[in-house]
Amino acid sequence: MMVEAEQNQFKSRDEIRAIQFRKLTNLIGHAYKTVPYYREEFTSRGIHPADIRSWDDYHQLPILKRERYQETPEKFLSSRPRTATETIRSSGSTGTPVTFHLSQALNAAANVSRIRALKWWGINLGDREVRIWADMPMLAPGFWYPKRRRWKRFFRDRVLNRRTYSANEMSDFHMEKTWRYIQRFAPKYIFGYASNIYQLAMFIDKRGYDGRVLGLRIVVLSAEMLYDPQVEFIHNVLGCPVVNEYGATEAGVIAYSH
Repeated sequence: MMVEAEQNQFKSRDEIRAIQFRKLTNLIGHAYKTVPYYREEFTSRGIHPADIRSWDDYHQLPILKRERYQETPEKFLSSRPRTATETIRSSGSTGTPVTFHLSQALNAAANVSRIRALKWWGINLGDREVRIWADMPMLAPGFWYPKRRRWKRFFRDRVLNRRTYSANEMSDFHMEKTWRYIQRFAPKYIFGYASNIYQLAMFIDKRGYDGRVLGLRIVVLSAEMLYDPQVEFIHNVLGCPVVNEYGATEAGVIAYSH
């Protein structure tokens, strides 16, 4: 998967579109054969996956609305999933959180996309990372106990050579501790909520600290958008490129600014 992703980034637009069409066509066929909702919808509309021969043919397919999914979520489960799945809950940024099943294949694809993108700025898998992120229960309620979730994050962070700091605590006292630890840990990059990293940059500037001593390669902002003056401020304080990562719990990483 990683080799394919690295090769694909150098292909032409037409080549990428051909790959996308092939993969999407295969997905449609899989859904038709194994997912009750899509089999019923296709049959009621007189559509068969073989009828999808061009991008224009996709207008025949039904558009799925969140409310329809929430009515009968069991109809959207594949009888033959290609990989194991886990129950996940969306962040709810566009309304009520939705519980759904995420496959290991999609999770792996999202990680591959992130690894490939970070390489554009000289960041490799295993390079030291500091995360400023909320301790959110993204898995379905009751699936993990808080203590187990903390231990899971602890071991994952150690394996990936990163440290996570709570975005829920942004007092001056907390940011002072975070600033001092970042200096000791010496990460290559910082990843986190855009507004929290902006708060941290303001704290560093207010205290008269030199953010450039961290030697960061990049700062990656996620989950929110900042105005250009705010991005420029973070860049000036920390002395490195600042980019936005766009993604979703349901789909993984989608795009990066540059």
